Amino acid sequence: MEQVHLLSLEQVHLLSLEKVHLLSLEQVHLLSLEQVHLLSLEHVHLLSLEHVHLLSLDQVDLLSLDQVHLLSLEQIHLLSLEQIHLLSLEQVDLLSLDQVHLLSLEQIHLLSLEQIHLLSLEQVHLLTLEQIHLLSLEQIHLLSLEQIHLLSLEQIHLLSLEQIHHLSLEQVHLLSLEQVPLLSLEQVHLLSLEQVHLLGLDQVYLLSLLHTCIPCWSLEMLWVPTSISILFGEDAKIPCNYESKQNENVSVSWVQIYKLVKKINNVPFQETITKNLSSTSRILNIYNARKNDSGIYLCKVTAGSKMYTSCGTYLRVR
Repeated sequence: MEQVHLLSLEQVHLLSLEKVHLLSLEQVHLLSLEQVHLLSLEHVHLLSLEHVHLLSLDQVDLLSLDQVHLLSLEQIHLLSLEQIHLLSLEQVDLLSLDQVHLLSLEQIHLLSLEQIHLLSLEQVHLLTLEQIHLLSLEQIHLLSLEQIHLLSLEQIHLLSLEQIHHLSLEQVHLLSLEQVPLLSLEQVHLLSLEQVHLLGLDQVYLLSLLHTCIPCWSLEMLWVPTSISILFGEDAKIPCNYESKQNENVSVSWVQIYKLVKKINNVPFQETITKNLSSTSRILNIYNARKNDSGIYLCKVTAGSKMYTSCGTYLRVR
């Protein structure tokens, strides 16, 4: 073992692949930090799973960025929790998408706050629903605004009530209009007063509809899709679903709510516009959609002296 430790850097680098693979567990552990760092990419990739797992914490931290990126999926998955936690920020950011996805739930939970914050947008988006749900409250709070906005709708909906409640005010404000309707009623109810106050005008309107439309849904109005996403130039059909329980005249009207960016003294600000549409059909047809067709569409149903409003459908034109 002493002889292995005294091998020159050049000698270690020239060891054949077979010899590196046959080093005993004790010998691998006794390699100096400089020697580990000088192993070729091929040598590191051919280390057995047992060898990788027995590297000291100092040795793992000294692996080059290229060497970490070349570790096999099996080797990454076999690193101890302590070793994962000691990876440098640069090394975590260099893990491939496949490797991040293969980290165990325990390993994701043990990443430091700094390491979670350094994950790329692509890597955060590829975390499984189980992994997102297992992030600690502190780790959720440390995700960057860009990373929160890149979470899929399924991932937002799978956050626990505690995690929703601990999102920062800035992060709540950055939730997309498509993501707000996907929050459960329990999750909306758990938002703090400060967070509700910081929501955008469109989001507040959607939240109010989520609460007020339930009684009318059970009486007259039927559920409509909360969001529809189409490509620029495509057609969209937005339904107005209701059930008339009496033989009385029923009329339908439509409203679009959207944001308009204006400038006053060269300072931009957003104004929320409510626009009455001419359609009186139970299905609103939008042909050859443009960007300015994006917004919230509400149908209003008048039956006798009563008026009911749908819960709203958000149309996104990409």
